[in-house]
Amino acid sequence: MPNGTQTVDFDALAQKHGGVIAASSLDDLAKKYGGTAVQAQATPPNEFNQTLSKATGIRAQPKPFTKEWFKQGLWRAGASTADVAPAAGATIGAMVGSEGGPAGAIGGAGMGGAGGAGLQQLMRRALGYPNVPQTGGEAAQDITRQGVTQAGIQAATEVLPGLAGPLKRAATTQYERALAPTTQINKEITKDIVPGLLKRGEVGSLEGLEKKATQKIAEINPKLSTAYGKAQGTGPIQDAGTKVIADLEKLKQTYMPQGVVAQPQAVNAIEGLQDIVKQYGPDVSPNTLRRLRQIFEDPVAKAGGYAGKDLSTNYTLAAQQKAADSIRGILNKAPDIGALNKEISFWLDVQRVTSQSALRRTGQAGGLVKVLSPLAGSVGLATGVATHSSTAGIEAGVIATLTGLTAQAIRSPLWRTTSAVVKSKIADALARGSVGDLMALTARFGGAAMESKQSPQQSGPPTQ
Repeated sequence: MPNGTQTVDFDALAQKHGGVIAASSLDDLAKKYGGTAVQAQATPPNEFNQTLSKATGIRAQPKPFTKEWFKQGLWRAGASTADVAPAAGATIGAMVGSEGGPAGAIGGAGMGGAGGAGLQQLMRRALGYPNVPQTGGEAAQDITRQGVTQAGIQAATEVLPGLAGPLKRAATTQYERALAPTTQINKEITKDIVPGLLKRGEVGSLEGLEKKATQKIAEINPKLSTAYGKAQGTGPIQDAGTKVIADLEKLKQTYMPQGVVAQPQAVNAIEGLQDIVKQYGPDVSPNTLRRLRQIFEDPVAKAGGYAGKDLSTNYTLAAQQKAADSIRGILNKAPDIGALNKEISFWLDVQRVTSQSALRRTGQAGGLVKVLSPLAGSVGLATGVATHSSTAGIEAGVIATLTGLTAQAIRSPLWRTTSAVVKSKIADALARGSVGDLMALTARFGGAAMESKQSPQQSGPPTQ
């Protein structure tokens, strides 16, 4: 030891314990103890080694698969388990208590979190942690804090599914406004198709949605023809004609209380359709049924019968709708035909609403531009005169125009449909409870990780 200076050979110290040096700056560490770092010097006394290790946290890494190596691994596993004990207890408690509803889940989370906190204290004390509560009061305070925290986290997540309904309704209303139906019939159709559009995640302008609908119809038609071709190959559908006539008879009986005709016009209209169907016999081919359905439902659709309009006073249309619905039910028993009929009907409705709304919107767009342009020019002129600056006038005009265009973009179908679909997906996730569960787990185990980092810990078992 030259000049009375303590010399520390860190390499030798690390090798003695079968590890490597963990210090980032050997010189700074040596100076802290009044020494200098050298590459090859005598190993310092064991007492100094222990003092250095305790003070700086330098711990020699044991050789793999030795007793010390296994001991350190077990200690770290125990420490990690202790860190997450309150969060794990709360999660299990919430799952058990969920059978009792939200209140049960909240209570279960609180009790589980408190129990996990008690287990955490016991484990940390056994592991040699220095910051474990030392008195009964401190222990109770820590357990209570964890119980209240975990119950609060569960309470917050239990509220989330309740937001799904209002959010879903807001999304539906927003999408309906984006489609901007022009007639009462289209408004009724819009109410029917918006849930399907939201579920499919369809977004875009009116023209874009119309184009999408046209493409879908073109894709489905050949598939539908193929499905009918397969069904046609199996021969006539047994008792199909008999079934349609029987369904019309049920409707006719509603106008004949106690067997007496109370509404001759209605009865005559129904009997007229029954006579038409009887001409095809009891067994009718799929293609014939398809054509009959199209003939019967076409006038009904034009009158708004499939868009909620009351046809009870139009007896002929009411009878045609009943016959068309009966035939549709028969044909849709074939799985392929049923699914394809439902899909093409959906896209036909989308096409109808978007095309008519787009035509109306196109007529209004020119007027809106004509209104915005003079307003922007007026704002720019007024600003220029007030400030005696042409530059300020131009800037004001540009800002006014951009403001108007931004407002127009926010009201556009593209913006509204996109926003509505996002809201709908969030509402679905909330309704399933997946968001609440994820947030609860994140809050619990994220909090455990933060607490673990903030707490003074050891990197291994305490030295003896």
